Amino acid sequence: MKHWTIPVIALAVLLGAGCRKSDEAAKEDVDKARESASQDVEKTREQAEQEIAKAKEQVAEAQKSFDDTSEEARRKLTQAEAESMVKTAHAQHEVAIAEAEARHKVAKQECEAEKDEARKACERRADAALTADKSAAVAARDADLLKAEWHE
Repeated sequence: MKHWTIPVIALAVLLGAGCRKSDEAAKEDVDKARESASQDVEKTREQAEQEIAKAKEQVAEAQKSFDDTSEEARRKLTQAEAESMVKTAHAQHEVAIAEAEARHKVAKQECEAEKDEARKACERRADAALTADKSAAVAARDADLLKAEWHE
């Protein structure tokens, strides 16, 4: 094994020397590699810039879509709130009318204990109170309906 080592080393040195390029050829190869690398980098930069531009455009479109969706959602919410305000106004009106009629019924029953003119006066007061309570209920409902109509 030892007697083959020297010829193998000599052969490797000779082959290595034969493969060695001149300094000028090596410099040309390095320049070509640099030029190729520079072109590859420039091409990659252009592709990256295009991808970045597309990504920015997609973000802008997504933002616009979100803004449109957000505006639509806000409009729907406002509409739902207004509808709720209308329903609430009507429900509160109905309750106020029911309460007024209940008070009127009790007042009329209390008037039954009175005699003649006192009874008639009591009934007129009860009727007037009912009219006033119903008018107040209508005014409150109408005010709430106006708030709902102008709700933003």
